Amino acid sequence: MACTKGAVQREKEREKENNDSDHRKVRPSKKGRKRQSSRPSQYICYFCDKVNRQRTNHKRHMIMKHACRLDGTKATAEDLAWARAWASKERVDRSQQFKSKEYVSSDSDSDSDAMS
Repeated sequence: MACTKGAVQREKEREKENNDSDHRKVRPSKKGRKRQSSRPSQYICYFCDKVNRQRTNHKRHMIMKHACRLDGTKATAEDLAWARAWASKERVDRSQQFKSKEYVSSDSDSDSDAMS
C-alpha cells in the first residue's frame, strides 16, 4: 500500500513527540520566589477606622490627617507636598480649551461694499 504525504507527516510527528517526551527538560523550582499576597479589597485606617477602597486614597488620608506613612513612620515634607498636590481642590480653567465661534451679523455693509 502506498503512503500518502499526510500519513508520512503524521508518523514523523508521532516519532518526534515520543523522542521529546523522553528528553523533557525539568523546569527549575520556584522555591526562591516568594508569592505575593493579593491586595486587600479595603484599606482601614488604624487611627480613625476610615475605610478606603483604593490604596492611593488611603495613603493620602494617612499623610494628610495623621502625618503618618502606610508603614507607620512619620511623614516627610515631600510626602505632605505629594498629598497636597494630589488632593488639590482647585478647578482647572478649561475656558480656553475650545475655541469659540465668532458670529458675523448678516446686516454688515462690508458685503455690499465689495459688490459695488
